[in-house]
Amino acid sequence: MWGRTVFTKYGGGCLRNLLISREVPKTGDIDQIHVIRGKLYEDTYGDRLDATGTDYERELAIYEERDDGIFTGHIDYFVGGSRVDELKSTQSKSRLRDIKKGEYIEDNLAQAVSYMMAQNVQVGKLVYSYWEPQPDGALDMKLEYEHNISIDKFGRIWLNDVASKWSVHDILAHQHHAFKVLSENIVWDRPHNYSLLWGSPCGYCPFKGACDKYDADGLTTADELIDLAKRGTSPLAISSTSEKEVSE
Repeated sequence: MWGRTVFTKYGGGCLRNLLISREVPKTGDIDQIHVIRGKLYEDTYGDRLDATGTDYERELAIYEERDDGIFTGHIDYFVGGSRVDELKSTQSKSRLRDIKKGEYIEDNLAQAVSYMMAQNVQVGKLVYSYWEPQPDGALDMKLEYEHNISIDKFGRIWLNDVASKWSVHDILAHQHHAFKVLSENIVWDRPHNYSLLWGSPCGYCPFKGACDKYDADGLTTADELIDLAKRGTSPLAISSTSEKEVSE
């Protein structure tokens, strides 16, 4: 987050989405193939750590009480008591192209760094993998790309020894405002690039229709936005979660 502007690839990082989700749960089931693939990748990753005799904790629960709220999560692998490893798998051909180019998703980086901050460590990994189904129904990992993360003494976030445009202060700002939105029922600005025809973070959000109508009608309160979402102004609100949103 820079100033009032939230940067996110998907609706889950949007502060409006966060506010609505507290009152209006998203409907639909996640396709089990994503659950199966995620567990398969975590198992494969753990087997490799075991083969090298590396100490780790898997699915380490995070529960951190702060002045303005509670931060929770689960670390995929906390390695050697000093490194956070966050794993992401996909079967998406478009994501495969991005992975090959060394691109990362800002939301994924923020998640990994948030866990690093919670554990008070300065190094981590964000690891992407691409999987293809085989004729026998099995899944085969075709590509893996590893981003090495570090945080310097100024709070800057580095990936693969190159400084990113982000810092821990940007992540803390987002978290602080998330707590604020929930505690004070604030309807925040829509995220960066929300109006793009292609690549908008609102594209797969089940509450997009509610936000569109809220803005078009000049409404001002959280209750009005939540009421629109409850009435299902977006057709995506009744559809299952998209592969693009969950597979990353």
